[in-house]
This record gives sequence, C-alpha cells and structure tokens, in this order.
Amino acid sequence: MQIKGKVKNILDMRSGQGQNGTWQSLDAVIELDGDGKYPELIVITFSGEKAVSAEKELREGLAITVDVNFKARNWQDKWFNSIQVWKYQIDQPISASAPVPQPQINAGPSQAQDDSNDLPF
Repeated sequence: MQIKGKVKNILDMRSGQGQNGTWQSLDAVIELDGDGKYPELIVITFSGEKAVSAEKELREGLAITVDVNFKARNWQDKWFNSIQVWKYQIDQPISASAPVPQPQINAGPSQAQDDSNDLPF
C-alpha cells in the first residue's frame, strides 16, 4: 500500500542483538495527506539499511511517499499492529545550499541621477 504525507516527528534510532544478528529500527510520525481539518497521524517503521538512510535523509516537514506492509503480532493474548516501510521517496527535497537573499546596499547617488528631488535627510 502506498501512503503520502508529511513527516511530523522522527523518533530515536533503536538497535539490538537478535537471533539473526544486529538489527536497527527507526520510527517516524507521518501526517497523512487529507483535507487538513482533522489531521490523521500514523507511526511508520524503517528497518535495517532503510532505517540508516532514513535517519540521514528525513527531516520534519518533508513531504514523502512510502510503500508499506501492515503486520500484526500476538503477544500475551494481545494484538499489536506495525506499519513496515519497504520503499520511500522524498517528494520535497531539502536544499542544503539554498541561496539566502542579500539586502541591496545603495552606495550613494550616482553621477547620472537628477539631484533636484534630493531631500536633505
């Protein structure tokens, strides 16, 4: 399933040692695209190498599209859902070197200006 939204929050990277070796996981809160009147938030999970790349690339406020799988797990007679990301794309890239507008500084009147309208202050 494909989901579009805006990154609201990026949680801390988690890692640990499991049966199959070391694992890494990163959760992010996404505000789903909609009418904006009643924002819907979901938590998505990046795993493995996707968690590492998402931690470097994602920033709050970015528009993203994610392809996800929904999973449910039973633990002590309680069911838990997770939304696992298997592909993501940043729709609104960050410009690290965005030009900052510089104020125009007037060095003074040029020789070609008409001085008849000059004010003394």
